[in-house]
Amino acid sequence: MLGVPVVILTTIVGTSVFASLTSTPALYLQMLVGCISLVAAVLASLQTFLGYSEKSIRHANAATKYGALQKILEQSLVIPPETHEDLKVFFDKFRHDFEEQRKQSPTIPHDIWKAAKNIATVDESLEELVVLSRRNIE
Repeated sequence: MLGVPVVILTTIVGTSVFASLTSTPALYLQMLVGCISLVAAVLASLQTFLGYSEKSIRHANAATKYGALQKILEQSLVIPPETHEDLKVFFDKFRHDFEEQRKQSPTIPHDIWKAAKNIATVDESLEELVVLSRRNIE
């Protein structure tokens, strides 16, 4: 997110430094390049401080692990446990694994959670409309 502006600004600064080797630019250009260099340094430090790339990796890993839990649950629907005791053991282990994953996963900000919930509601409504329209066609 901040990486692209940092690259652009540092490229501008680097190019202008090489251009100034052959001549002495006007004072305002020197000040402008100095300010751009300062902004690039601030953006680079913000990028490091906010840790967007690390957060992104943590969220991607959590999504992968939740996906694995989903596959385990789907498999249990296809090949259900044979006895009531097996079912209890399965769900106890699944609940434990799910809670462990929840504890290790990064939290999702409330506004993003709310937006995703609204999108899911719209998707469910669209699915219901599709089902109803197919019934009316048949």
